[in-house]
Amino acid sequence: RRVDHKGAATFNGVPGVPIVLSASALEKHLKRAAGVDRFDHYSDLVADAAARLGMNMAWREQAEYVFRLRNRVVHDDYPATQDEEKEIHDKAGEVLSNARDLLTSLV
Repeated sequence: RRVDHKGAATFNGVPGVPIVLSASALEKHLKRAAGVDRFDHYSDLVADAAARLGMNMAWREQAEYVFRLRNRVVHDDYPATQDEEKEIHDKAGEVLSNARDLLTSLV
């Protein structure tokens, strides 16, 4: 991992990889929780998973933020900073951890 002269983080020279990987992991698990294979918008996926898991608004907002930043990195070539990478990693982890806790409590 390196940081360029503008503070944008890269992984082996490719910017945004940690953000894309965090979002990908979150997407995979939310799809499983929502029972869907395809969706039109990330907000639809988050809403479906939230409804099935009983996720509160704070968790929904965290998940939606992860996907919004992911889209900026992927589609707009946004040069995410190391702080943003850490924030996304933490938010995705919190959503996944809380979703796991909800599922465990239902069983």
